[in-house]
Amino acid sequence: MSTDSQQQIRIEAARWLAFLHSGEADEARHAAFLDWQARSPQHAECIARINQQLGFIQASKLRDLNPRQLQQALDAPSSRRRFLRTSLGLAGLAVTTGLLSRLGSTGLAWPGDLYTGIGERSQFQLPDGSQLTLDAASRISPHFDGAERGLTLHAGQLLLDVRQHSQRAFVLQAGNLRVEARQQRLLLRQEASACYVAALDADLSLHGASASRTLPHGHWARLSRDGAWHTGPAPDSETLWLKGLFEADALPLEQVVAALRPYHPGLLHLSPAVAGLRVSGLFPLDNSHQALDMLASIAPIRVTWRSRLWANIEPA
Repeated sequence: MSTDSQQQIRIEAARWLAFLHSGEADEARHAAFLDWQARSPQHAECIARINQQLGFIQASKLRDLNPRQLQQALDAPSSRRRFLRTSLGLAGLAVTTGLLSRLGSTGLAWPGDLYTGIGERSQFQLPDGSQLTLDAASRISPHFDGAERGLTLHAGQLLLDVRQHSQRAFVLQAGNLRVEARQQRLLLRQEASACYVAALDADLSLHGASASRTLPHGHWARLSRDGAWHTGPAPDSETLWLKGLFEADALPLEQVVAALRPYHPGLLHLSPAVAGLRVSGLFPLDNSHQALDMLASIAPIRVTWRSRLWANIEPA
């Protein structure tokens, strides 16, 4: 099975578990989940693996913590080590939903990783003075020592203002793409089947498995999993997500929904029948209900909310 397929199954599994723990699922939704789980051995194995990782804490002293206290405990630098060693899991529906959603989007964070949750954007100052902004549901591993400075993007999207260094370039890794920057502002994104980078104010050095190239400032490049390169002029709207906005200019509906998913703590199910519809507009990332209402007003689609967390997007 490809890495992309495994990642998609992991995301779907975590979102299913988050929804089931939210208290919003009725018998029909439970039946739909069981149908999804039985659809392939990989689905069932992924559910079992996540449940094993999370475990249960009924016998733990963490049982008495409120959701905020438990979240802080799990986010402490050494908490993941304790979490795995003692097989502690989650207490409280809010914590279960939030952490399962984050697990589905970003993977399990290791000590030292920087990450954001669903609907969260955060800024960080890196050890070399570079300024990092992470979009919602994003995770990176920073690498700083005497020999290198850089980071690996595991999930999501980032904006980086690189601080100049006289000897060492800043190296970013995302999938099969390596980016070298000196003193540039750049955007890097992990997509479903590709890695995307935009050189916002200076040229970048890009390296794939079999080819390297220079990306001129004001342009973007996309390197697919099979090694194919695509480039073009970077749109002015490239960093609108910093303001909580997403602009679509005749984009397929599936790209707009993909931009909303990191901000929605539930399931946005898009029918393949409407995935390719072209839409244009400026949509609020921080309010998926409003964004979907706007889409329904300009495109021949129907949005049906099964609960406050689950929406089906289908032909009108």
